[in-house]
Amino acid sequence: MSEAGDRGFTLLEALVVLAITAMIAAIVAPNMMQSLALLSLRESARVVQADFRVARATAMRTGNIVTVTPRPDHHGYDWVGGTRQLPEEVRLDMSAPVSFMPDGSMKPADVALWVRNRRVPINFNTAIGAITAGS
Repeated sequence: MSEAGDRGFTLLEALVVLAITAMIAAIVAPNMMQSLALLSLRESARVVQADFRVARATAMRTGNIVTVTPRPDHHGYDWVGGTRQLPEEVRLDMSAPVSFMPDGSMKPADVALWVRNRRVPINFNTAIGAITAGS
């Protein structure tokens, strides 16, 4: 039978548990950070795709040319909706501004978003006016 004073953990047991927890965290943390960066990239690609669609619709609705211009810091762009700033880990590469005409046509450019070595292109189908994110 144990007495009330024998309950609890020894210092050695607590240190072993702490060491095991630290090893698991060291293994999991890098994978978690990479997953969060990839999630940020995918969400940013959806936002950029949606903004391009809104810009095209705005050009058609207003009868004015709408241009999306990349920011010099490669982390955002200026457009009719203002300035869109992307997360710091996401890099935006645009070969030129993208213009949308009132008739629904567009003057596309090469557009892609990057996080480390992951790339998501924004594709423009000028024949039907579709704008998609991904390969």
